[in-house]
Amino acid sequence: VVTDGTSGDFLPGVTVQLVEIQRGVATNSDGEYTINNVAAGTYTLRATFVGFRKFEASVTIGSGETVQDITLQEDILGLEEVVVTGVGAGTSTTKLGFDVAKVGEKELSEVPASDVGSAIRAKVPGVTVVKASGDPSAPATIRLRSSTSLSDNQSPLIIVDGVITDGSLADINMQDVESIEIVKGAAGASLYGSLAGNGVIQVITKRASTSVDKPQVTVRSEYGFSSLANEYPVATT
Repeated sequence: VVTDGTSGDFLPGVTVQLVEIQRGVATNSDGEYTINNVAAGTYTLRATFVGFRKFEASVTIGSGETVQDITLQEDILGLEEVVVTGVGAGTSTTKLGFDVAKVGEKELSEVPASDVGSAIRAKVPGVTVVKASGDPSAPATIRLRSSTSLSDNQSPLIIVDGVITDGSLADINMQDVESIEIVKGAAGASLYGSLAGNGVIQVITKRASTSVDKPQVTVRSEYGFSSLANEYPVATT
């Protein structure tokens, strides 16, 4: 089985392979893996998983069943450099051919916002966010790149946890948002097709965490208004 070296929990989805013969499997929900029909000999066993250090060990396989447990250690530095892209897997930012701007949980908590549009305003260079009114629930107009048409829709593609959505960003509860990733320019189209020609905003929502050792309660209230800043005299004659 494959386990977490810190918590001892089983790790599902870990890629385990024998390097010399390029044969591998993924662990199941209980962290178990089985590689069948392997000839007797000595092989290099490798295990990789996003957020953990690569594991490699030499194993000797005989004519019978061979059991090899694996313990993975967290890779704190590497985890901060991983983003989720349209290729369906975590990819190191150093290997990407384009820039992915990210607004993390720390930035979101420093200046609380009422919606995703307000959350990325002034935090990501080159992003224009304009709200039509002071209503917190009013949708914002977002531009990730310069206009390419006078009539077509210029809004970016919205993706929530890997699922394309047609809804407004104002419908997303900011308390549920963990981080926001932004892909500008033609790079979005290379990942998600023509729908992403105006860029991509990907929202990653929060998941259950075991790092908090005591309950936390967050209370928040908000209000909005829209008023005329200055009145100008109007000629009546």
